[in-house]
Amino acid sequence: RLLRGCARGMAYLHSLNPPIIHRDLKSQNLLLAEDYTLKVADFGLACEYLRSDHSQAMSRVGSVQWAAPEVLLGEAYSHKCDLWSFGVVCWELLTAAIPFHGLSEVTVATKVALDGMRLPVPTGAPRPLLRLMVRR
Repeated sequence: RLLRGCARGMAYLHSLNPPIIHRDLKSQNLLLAEDYTLKVADFGLACEYLRSDHSQAMSRVGSVQWAAPEVLLGEAYSHKCDLWSFGVVCWELLTAAIPFHGLSEVTVATKVALDGMRLPVPTGAPRPLLRLMVRR
């Protein structure tokens, strides 16, 4: 239920014209409300994106452990970078672990962006969630 609410919120932001790309979606930026719904917070990088020429979104990386390869490489990116980050958040909730724990940001960035390193797929995860977590 929590993840579904987050996914709906992000889908809404991405459906706007221009779309709002959060660019720093991570568990620390998800707030739990009293009714047990998740609220997405910290739109600092999203606002920076909205003020810029977003035809070629290429700028600052948010939090490396949640960043998509194209963001880490400084390439043009889209709302799909938020989907990547959402997959990492799903992984965190399913495993109760910190993504890429023990690795430096430089190591994570290099291995994810250049070497294709990915978080291990959690066993026993619900199939619909796995589809969201695995980039094709």
